[in-house]
Amino acid sequence: MDAAQLSYKYEKHKDSLGVAKEKEITDLENLRVQEKAEAKLKQQRIIIFVSLFGFIVIIGFSISLIRANRNKEKANKEITHQRGLLAEKNKELTDSITYAQRIQQSLLPPLDLLEILLPKHFLVYMPKDIVSGDFFWAKKLNASEIFVAVADCTGHGVPGAMMSALSIQNLNELSTQTRSASELLSLLNISLKNTLNQGQEGFSKDGLDICLCKINSKERKITYSGANRSLQIYNDKGLKEEIKATKTGIAGHTPDDQIFAEHEIIIEPNEMVVMSTDGFADQFGGLENKKITTKRFKEWITEIIDVNDKKTELEQRFNSWKGSKDQIDDVCVLGFKI
Repeated sequence: MDAAQLSYKYEKHKDSLGVAKEKEITDLENLRVQEKAEAKLKQQRIIIFVSLFGFIVIIGFSISLIRANRNKEKANKEITHQRGLLAEKNKELTDSITYAQRIQQSLLPPLDLLEILLPKHFLVYMPKDIVSGDFFWAKKLNASEIFVAVADCTGHGVPGAMMSALSIQNLNELSTQTRSASELLSLLNISLKNTLNQGQEGFSKDGLDICLCKINSKERKITYSGANRSLQIYNDKGLKEEIKATKTGIAGHTPDDQIFAEHEIIIEPNEMVVMSTDGFADQFGGLENKKITTKRFKEWITEIIDVNDKKTELEQRFNSWKGSKDQIDDVCVLGFKI
């Protein structure tokens, strides 16, 4: 083989190698392009999957939110319905208690009757609730004698009002049987115990504290008997005398044969008699949120001896002391001159 043939063969082989190398390079580039395309496709698939998953999550959350809103709306409707029912029941209850107040007031002595029986009197009567466990009572016996009382029944509100109604009814009936203040309390004690079946286990042990006076305006004499509620007598210098009550209440655990002490007092023209329950003195308030106390109550009565409108003055002092605090008990204060 001559040189020309060898040169031709070499060149041809060289060209073949060049073609093969170019093919290899092309294949590598194609592979890179393919891998890049596959990677991009994979990335797109991941993006699509994540987006789809996120979309599903959003859809699920939206459905849950819609359901929650629907449940909330349903619950709100139920709450609104229940509030409506509760408001209706409260109105019915309030209306019933308000009507009970009218019944209780009809049992109390009319204010114009008090003006006739006790021309020189003042009355502070402030129930804690609509109806009261405190009550005042008066009954004319003859031209010159009357019974008058201030009482505090167990509890306040509806239970107290039921006891006060029962007690007033008993006083009205029993006062036809005796003219003695002491005997009237003894009869009231037995009558209430029998009415409430207090001799048997498991029945109510409720009762009341009471300050009772028989007033003889002709003789200027008071016959006083009390169950846990004392009688106070004031003159222009302040508290002249406090007559203590028998230390037991009416009914409840008091025995049937209980005797209540009786006291006779002559009242001078300038003297004022005060009967009260414990609601006034027990009210919390003031700068230190403490009770008014019986001591302060007596001081206030002394300070208003010469005040014309004692009722308004005492009510203003009470409300000023109470301030924004709740009234804790019923209040009843009756003062008079003969």
